[in-house]
Amino acid sequence: MSEQGDERPKVLEEPVAPEERGTDQPGPEPVPGEPDEAGEVPEESGAREGRGAEQVVQALQAELEQAQRRYEQAEATRQQVWNRFLRLQADFDNFRRRTERERAEWQERAEEEMVRAILPILDNLERALAAVPAGSPPDPNGAEVLATGVKMVYDQLRAALEKVGLQPVEAVGRAFDPRFHEAVERVEAPENEPGSVVEELQRGYLFRSKVIRPSMVRVAQGPEGEGGNGIG
Repeated sequence: MSEQGDERPKVLEEPVAPEERGTDQPGPEPVPGEPDEAGEVPEESGAREGRGAEQVVQALQAELEQAQRRYEQAEATRQQVWNRFLRLQADFDNFRRRTERERAEWQERAEEEMVRAILPILDNLERALAAVPAGSPPDPNGAEVLATGVKMVYDQLRAALEKVGLQPVEAVGRAFDPRFHEAVERVEAPENEPGSVVEELQRGYLFRSKVIRPSMVRVAQGPEGEGGNGIG
């Protein structure tokens, strides 16, 4: 076969205009600061990075403000809880002190009532001792021995009551005092000061500085029948 037989007609390619090129073909690189094919000026990389950093700062600032608000809320809650704790503690302290005071008062009232109940026994022992004159001759019936036994019981009971706070009211020879004495009679006693206690008919007692029974007394009256010190 000859070379002429293998020759084929050649097709000449026509030049393609730039606007007819496909979009898949890369165009020229945009120049910063100059408009591109669409007429827009491309941003420089430094400007993009600056705007990105500003956005990060704004985000961090927002998170910081949110954290600050959460902290303030938590601090307010903590303060409320602390104030409530202080109020509860104060209420508990007041309750404890009130309970202790009431318990002490109740105990003192109970002891006072007990002492009041024992006073008549003490009076009877004193009367029994007064019935036996001091220095009397020995009684063949053993009255002196009995009086000695009564005196021992009286002394022991009196000492036990004094330990819990019982004290006798001073009366004879003292000026009449309505806080401690109760006058049952006014008598003429020239040798005594008017208004002074001449005789004690029943002993009075103090229990822890409180009068639980005043002394029953006779009081010396003045020249005109006035006892003085509040005695009519």
